[in-house]
Amino acid sequence: VERLPVDVLNPNQKNKVLVLDTRLCV
Repeated sequence: VERLPVDVLNPNQKNKVLVLDTRLCV
């Protein structure tokens, strides 16, 4: 939910968020 604003502010941060999302999925 809070990854949308972060993506807009820091596109590079999206990569880190994606990694965290994948870990949560696993």
